[in-house]
Amino acid sequence: MPVTAGEILVQLLNGISIGLSIALIAAGLTLIFGVMDIVNFAHGEFYMLGAYGTIVILPLVGNFWLGLVLAALGVGLFGAALERLTLKPIRERDPLQSLIVTFGFILVLQQLILEIFGGSPRGMPTPISGTINVAGITYPWVRIAAIVGALAVLAALFVFLSKTRLGIHMRASAQDLDAARTLGVRSDRVFSTSFAISTALAALAAGFMAPIRGVSPTMGVGVIIDAFIVVIVGGLGSVVGAIVAALIIGLTQSMTVLVLPPYMSQIIALGLLVIVLLVKPTGLFGE
Repeated sequence: MPVTAGEILVQLLNGISIGLSIALIAAGLTLIFGVMDIVNFAHGEFYMLGAYGTIVILPLVGNFWLGLVLAALGVGLFGAALERLTLKPIRERDPLQSLIVTFGFILVLQQLILEIFGGSPRGMPTPISGTINVAGITYPWVRIAAIVGALAVLAALFVFLSKTRLGIHMRASAQDLDAARTLGVRSDRVFSTSFAISTALAALAAGFMAPIRGVSPTMGVGVIIDAFIVVIVGGLGSVVGAIVAALIIGLTQSMTVLVLPPYMSQIIALGLLVIVLLVKPTGLFGE
């Protein structure tokens, strides 16, 4: 059957929605790598914690957006505490140790959620219901809200990194940690803040995606694969690269389903990763 203009528009919007949400996760992942030189294998689990945290807080506050913000703050503080307690003591050691520690986070956090909530998938209430008519097609408001919310968070991230003292210190540490320390930058504070922000970004992404995809203890596995692809394609340590690559991957995956079976979307994304690495091994925006 021929593809209609309406179907193309729907998948285009879906791709933007998915891409921006993945961008939040990937931006946090690449931020940790750029500033701390750590690959956080457990980043998907902080995404999961954001979803479950929102489910717990929502009945207490009665407002989805307030519940999501509070859940993200909680996840960010939890991430900062984990960094101080587990990663700080081994910061100057073999990088393999930090990889093992973050892998341990996966096992502990998944088991914790299984013990508290069980293994059954859950739904998350949508922050906004109904549909909007766009060029003769109906499109759910919840996806529009996800697009707007993700754009707002990414804009706030850029303002923080470029205009605030702490954000500038984070960028300086990412470029040259020793030089930043010489100039008086407190690296411990920068590392903890970077971990807190990155995990909070993952939690916010969960709030935008979970009403659409649902909530489960293993929900972080799928998104972290996409996030790693995005970070590598965009260039390790580049937040801008992560956002651009996330949109490319999101749009590629959504548009692929118009002409190919859904399972091919992940294969196409992996193929794109291979092509980029062959042409530019450091990624699109890597140095």
